[in-house]
Amino acid sequence: MNVVNIFWGEIFDAILISFYDYWKLKNAIDLKMEE
Repeated sequence: MNVVNIFWGEIFDAILISFYDYWKLKNAIDLKMEE
C-alpha cells in the first residue's frame, strides 16, 4: 500500500509540474502575441 501511494504521489507531482510549465509557456506565448 505504501509503495503504491509513493508511486501515485510521484505521478501526481510530475503531472502538476508539467501542467505548470505548460501554463507558464502558454502565458509567455500569449504575451508575445499581444506585443
